[in-house]
Amino acid sequence: MYVNELSSHHWLIHDSPKKLAHIQESARQNEYANRWLSTDAATRDKIKRESLVSLGSPSAKAGGVAAQVVAAIAAVEIPHDQWPDLIGSLLGFVNNPQAATNLKIATLQAIGFICESIVCNFNRPNLLF
Repeated sequence: MYVNELSSHHWLIHDSPKKLAHIQESARQNEYANRWLSTDAATRDKIKRESLVSLGSPSAKAGGVAAQVVAAIAAVEIPHDQWPDLIGSLLGFVNNPQAATNLKIATLQAIGFICESIVCNFNRPNLLF
């Protein structure tokens, strides 16, 4: 669908296939983000809570997947001023002396993934903290 629209533009004729793939991926990400944001709030909140709980899984692999899920949701919600307590919660997990090592590791992974995926908005410096 997007390929047909974009291929009609003359600038794409000389551009690399990588640029076209990037445009398609960006469109796909926007579609996923819009679907997530259109999901009812109760369902989104349940998924977010369960994802945070899963960070503490005794399985390092499950914790790593939970970190990716948390980061993917954060990448959509934080720019829309959603999930305002996320960073504070994650920092609380890391700074809790009684927290299990697996929880701390997965939480640090989540924070790293979030930092990689969020584009900073310098007009709103207090967005994350």
